[in-house]
Amino acid sequence: MRQRNLDGALLITSLSTLLLGFTYQYFWAVAGAIGLIPATIWLVNDIRKKTMGSDVLAVLSLISTLFTDY
Repeated sequence: MRQRNLDGALLITSLSTLLLGFTYQYFWAVAGAIGLIPATIWLVNDIRKKTMGSDVLAVLSLISTLFTDY
């Protein structure tokens, strides 16, 4: 139940900052950072299970986007 509430809060926060990103570019970076949180958790869980999926690409893409501003 706690994880479901956290996921819902992250989703709402991420969507609202993405929508605000159309007005102020700063919010795009905030939305990317918020989206990086669950993706990193999924990546760590996959590494622990010794499986790899698209989470690796998602995390690398989000990190590179935040650092390069593209």
